[in-house]
Amino acid sequence: MSSNITAWPTGVRYRYLTLVGATVDVILTDTGCEGLCRGCDAHERCQGSADTVDWSLKRRIQPWAQTHSETCRALPYPPADNSAQGRN
Repeated sequence: MSSNITAWPTGVRYRYLTLVGATVDVILTDTGCEGLCRGCDAHERCQGSADTVDWSLKRRIQPWAQTHSETCRALPYPPADNSAQGRN
């Protein structure tokens, strides 16, 4: 079985796959946490202390990311390809 698994971006704590192959990432930042769809750019954010962020992550951001990934149909951004722009 072949696999196309790549390294997750820095800070990504959880990752959900959408119906068409984009991802919805849950990211921890210095000031909070964020859910970000890599297909349609929808996002959800939280800020605050460690306790507040932990609560928001489990109660708000993770459920948002999972629900969004179950319904989003935006295609993922293609990888950068300089040859498509006539650059070699």
